Amino acid sequence: MYIREFLMRYIADWLTLLCGPLALPLTAYGALASSTAYNRLLFTALLVSCLIVASYRVWEKEFVRTLEAEFPIVQYPGGGTEFVRQLDNGATVEYVAARDLTLTNRSDMPASVLMYLQIARGPVHLMFSPENDPISNWRELAGLRDTPNSTQLTFPLSIRPRTSVGGHAIFLLSRNMRYGVAAQGAVSDEWFIYIKHLQTGQNRTFPINVVDRARSNGGWEVVYARA
Repeated sequence: MYIREFLMRYIADWLTLLCGPLALPLTAYGALASSTAYNRLLFTALLVSCLIVASYRVWEKEFVRTLEAEFPIVQYPGGGTEFVRQLDNGATVEYVAARDLTLTNRSDMPASVLMYLQIARGPVHLMFSPENDPISNWRELAGLRDTPNSTQLTFPLSIRPRTSVGGHAIFLLSRNMRYGVAAQGAVSDEWFIYIKHLQTGQNRTFPINVVDRARSNGGWEVVYARA
């Protein structure tokens, strides 16, 4: 049994301590020592409320700890590359392809996640949605013909319990307008992978270190790694 650990959880939180070990004896004394039935009923209700609040606080911390431990892991060692695509209607569309993504579901339940590319430029935070329509020639457009092809991940993405899903994700930056990340340079921008867990409603951002943007064959490349 883990009675000691359970009591330590009570002591660690001031509200739990207030509603638990300190309040319960006083409330129980009032319930037993009161001369009127009304006061005894009032103190009894207070006693039950203290027990519920203290127990909930202990449970809540452990539940949040479990959610944090089981939040899907994102790994992205491959880097990302900007490229431009000309549509049949003449529109110019700018994308970023994030390569070698791996998402791991660490829980015993299926997980569904959304993924966005987040770029912070000073006080401005921009979110870019994933492109779910397949772009079969993205390697040619990005000048990465020698890069091994992989599955294009689409979102929301479902991951079975205790399994991993890998591939690449393409994010839509703009249509008919250059976003201008290359012109501004890597120093002024902060890049993140933003993940939202649909079952729990939790979200988390994974920082990206932009190392280099220049490609020897022209254009721009985002080479990133986890902080």
